[in-house]
Amino acid sequence: MTVSNKQGDFFVMLNTQRGGFTPMTDENGELATFDSLERARHGADNCTLGEAFGYEVFERGMGEIT
Repeated sequence: MTVSNKQGDFFVMLNTQRGGFTPMTDENGELATFDSLERARHGADNCTLGEAFGYEVFERGMGEIT
């Protein structure tokens, strides 16, 4: 999935194997942002860490979205 940086207000924090977390990044190593909650969830669901260990979606200025 291609994600574009600097567009959209949604971003994903991925859980890691050791219980930590890391931001989802794009192919350039920049914070991956999404223009909708559904696209953020789809991106995380199709990411190795997101699929294996879970994730949280955040909206800029709003906090965690459940």
